[in-house]
Amino acid sequence: MQDNVAFIILNYKNSVDTIICVKSIFEYSPNSKVVVVDNGSKNNSLEKIIKEFSEDDRLHFVALENNLGFSAGNNVGCQYAREKLNPDFYCVFNNDTYIDDYDFSRKLYNKYEETNFDVLGPKIWNIVREFNQNPSIVLNSLEDVKAALKRHKMLNKYLYSFFPISYWLRNKMIKSRIGVEGLNGAALIFSKKYSDKFEELFYPGVFLYCEEDLLQFRRTKYDLIFAFDFDICVFHNHSATTRKMTKSTVKKWKFQHQEIGKSLKFVESVYNKDL
Repeated sequence: MQDNVAFIILNYKNSVDTIICVKSIFEYSPNSKVVVVDNGSKNNSLEKIIKEFSEDDRLHFVALENNLGFSAGNNVGCQYAREKLNPDFYCVFNNDTYIDDYDFSRKLYNKYEETNFDVLGPKIWNIVREFNQNPSIVLNSLEDVKAALKRHKMLNKYLYSFFPISYWLRNKMIKSRIGVEGLNGAALIFSKKYSDKFEELFYPGVFLYCEEDLLQFRRTKYDLIFAFDFDICVFHNHSATTRKMTKSTVKKWKFQHQEIGKSLKFVESVYNKDL
């Protein structure tokens, strides 16, 4: 079996984690190619990554002028991989992830032969909170989206209060999400079959968050095959890049809350347009 796997890694001001991620791929999946997309970092992180891998032709770089967000940035990397590498699989992983399994590629091909999947969710082991992030709860209908928007509005009073009990309630409400079991966006593996169906692997339109909900929308609309394989493991240093963007916990929550609200409204517009 000839491995033809491409990893798409989005970097934003975080060369340390990106270098760890790429090194793990080259060690445990040495025949794979990696596309690093720098999402308009405007610091020296891209230069550090290029210097680290300057003599390795398995690594490809795409430098974006501005931060396009998660979906659009990864779509650029996937399009580059499609045109230059034509892979069997697109492994779109957060840059704060890494692998440590020499059988990674073999397991991936075996799972495809078994299930003929469009998109695969591996075990995503959160090394910060020590749990598997897959499956994740995703929105599955317009009713789910409307309920999520209502809850999002309710969270405002907790988010902008400085009482500790408010933070506890805020976290409790977020963890009890509405929806069904779906794929977590920290590590997604798209087959060539899926890439042949969609010019953009991620539904365009959101900057951050709700990418999984839009994948679920496609899954239902086009009767796609989504699968899990927890024998394939990806380790995740959760929220490392977000912590780079917002230094304090409170600022991080407020940033997330704002972006989630924008994305939820976009998802609602997608469902309304489909109807």
